[in-house]
Amino acid sequence: MKVIFSIFFCFLFLNAFGQKDVDPSILTIEIPHKLTRGNEPLIICFKNNSFIVIDHDGGNMNLQHYSASFSLLHQESVDVSDFKIKATTWDEKNRVYFFGRNEVAGKTYYYDAVEQKLIQENLEWDPNGASGMAYFTPYGKGWIACSQVFGAGGFTEVNRKKHIKGINIFDLENKKVNIVPIELESVEKGRINCFALNYMEKSNVIVVAATANEPGIGNFSIHLLIYDTEGSLLADHNVTLEEGIAPKTVNFIETGNMEFVMMGIGVNRKTKDESIYKLRFTEEQSGEFETEDANTIFDQACEGELGKNDIREISITNDSPVNANYSVHPLINVTDGFYFIVEKSFPIVVKYVDPKTREQSNKKIGFNTQAAYVLKFDKEVNLVWNNCLEIILDHTPIDLYDLVSVATDELSSVKMAYIGGVADLITKKFDINGEVAQPASSTEFFQAKYSGMYTITGYDNMDYKEKSKLYHLNGNIFLGCHLLKNSIELKKYEFE
Repeated sequence: MKVIFSIFFCFLFLNAFGQKDVDPSILTIEIPHKLTRGNEPLIICFKNNSFIVIDHDGGNMNLQHYSASFSLLHQESVDVSDFKIKATTWDEKNRVYFFGRNEVAGKTYYYDAVEQKLIQENLEWDPNGASGMAYFTPYGKGWIACSQVFGAGGFTEVNRKKHIKGINIFDLENKKVNIVPIELESVEKGRINCFALNYMEKSNVIVVAATANEPGIGNFSIHLLIYDTEGSLLADHNVTLEEGIAPKTVNFIETGNMEFVMMGIGVNRKTKDESIYKLRFTEEQSGEFETEDANTIFDQACEGELGKNDIREISITNDSPVNANYSVHPLINVTDGFYFIVEKSFPIVVKYVDPKTREQSNKKIGFNTQAAYVLKFDKEVNLVWNNCLEIILDHTPIDLYDLVSVATDELSSVKMAYIGGVADLITKKFDINGEVAQPASSTEFFQAKYSGMYTITGYDNMDYKEKSKLYHLNGNIFLGCHLLKNSIELKKYEFE
């Protein structure tokens, strides 16, 4: 990949609103192939104040590792054509992992951002194991993921396929993958789905939330499962939801040794009320569901901060919490609790007429993300305060993804920022009490160069459209990535 490094100064960045914090340096990386939806470079920021650009070109995986000052630290290309990479994930130890498998063997690559080298290891992995996985989480010896899932993260493998499914324990110390099927007493095999999984570091156990299909249409039960790291089942709590409430998101929080809370966003399908639900459990027992009204939390309090959102002019069918998508960021732990960041979106649906049959139908053309909400919880998972940032985009995202990047500091203040489509950088800051320390503001960040348009006749006929995404690099510094047809531009912004 060809790299161009350019410096320029623009008076638009030195305006009266203090936007001098935009670094004028631009790193441009030429991509040897045209970018397409689903085949775009991946940016990962490490804790050691560096970042990596990962691009797949046919059978090659290209890696470029840069410092925060845009110096190239390491560059490497590896042939991965002999196996398909099933997952790319990273941890707090400045490493990014690539898990893959062919018909007979498993393999992992990991890039160490401190040692600046790529390491390859073979894995003892049952070739009959299911390949699609979700909910990757690190544990002492490696990683844990769940393959007994349905619909997670766009994954659509169904249970009728004859693969070994369950909890996949990647023991990287012994270079093997153990697959532990999720089995529940009196539940027919193949009717159990994992929909949340996490590793609890203090208690050294794995917690799983699973649904079991019961007789009758739409009937299911929810089980909270606790496993040790060898895959032995320690507890199975069959819990009953409050009538009408459907969980939209699930998170696990460890409040003490073998003391946990399952919490998330729930919606009552009948009343359409939103709630924050909590369920406390231990190895011995589970408590009752606690719910807190969230209609006022996920309202439109931030709407109109920056002006009119043209995307909202597009017709949206069934604009209600029942149809909303709640994209939850990884929990951000601070000394006195944690931050829960949520982006609320609705599918955008238009009337479509088939040019051949003239039949009319509804077609989803993207998502309308309205706001990003920040909720502060204490260590006992009690809500302390909440606030929000309005989302205004100059385009319609075809795919649902986290738009907002977040940073916190030692004072627990929260800095939120995103790029409104292609060019404009939107920022807002909250203090430790949830009050607005810096109101929402916008400044020009990138310059649009290509204006391809999506069609609504199907994904196969879509032209590629440039877009931008923001990442938290380190401290108060954010990294903007501008994706064009054959290149990407990288630029930095630092909060005051």
